[in-house]
Amino acid sequence: MQKVPNQPVGKFVSRLVSHAEEARQLARLHIGKSQAKDKSRYDGIHRPVSYQIDELVWVFKLVCLKKLLKRYFGPFRVKNKLPDVTYEVEPCEPSRRKINFKEVVHEAIQRSRSSIRPI
Repeated sequence: MQKVPNQPVGKFVSRLVSHAEEARQLARLHIGKSQAKDKSRYDGIHRPVSYQIDELVWVFKLVCLKKLLKRYFGPFRVKNKLPDVTYEVEPCEPSRRKINFKEVVHEAIQRSRSSIRPI
């Protein structure tokens, strides 16, 4: 706990508040610089991707249970392009289950390099 010096308490509190505000502004400045640096680094390596309807893709699933589990699943067929980099996909082969599913995925997909071609 900080010891109060020999000065009026009101003056001490106002100095403490002004130092806290300076620290907040300095933190905002550093965070802004860091975000700008991160953005320029990301923009330097990012490649824009776009997929066409009926194109075959692999879907990335974040799996953190085991190291050697599959991370990409598929192939899936792109059924619809939603805003930005979001796609609606469905499995190429009909599911053995009674219910076929559709999935909406973000950009975490790759083009399929398998021998299966769109019909």
